[in-house]
Amino acid sequence: MKLTVFLFATALFCAIANVNAQLESDDYEEEDECPCMTPFNWLPKCGSDGQTYPNEEAIKCQNECNDDRVTIAHDGVCEGDANFGLV
Repeated sequence: MKLTVFLFATALFCAIANVNAQLESDDYEEEDECPCMTPFNWLPKCGSDGQTYPNEEAIKCQNECNDDRVTIAHDGVCEGDANFGLV
């Protein structure tokens, strides 16, 4: 009887762990639907949305992936943007 309960509990644990792993992998795929290859150069641009982007290519990626219309407000970090485009 103890062996049966142990085997049932082990099987249940494995099934739950497998479902959880699948959910996490599905979440990852959703986040990566629009991968953009942007250079790592730091030439900050302040976007018209008030967010600092690391470079012009990052703004283009934002527009392509999210169907946005962010433009370059000015060169440099946006005033009041504590993240400095690093998030």
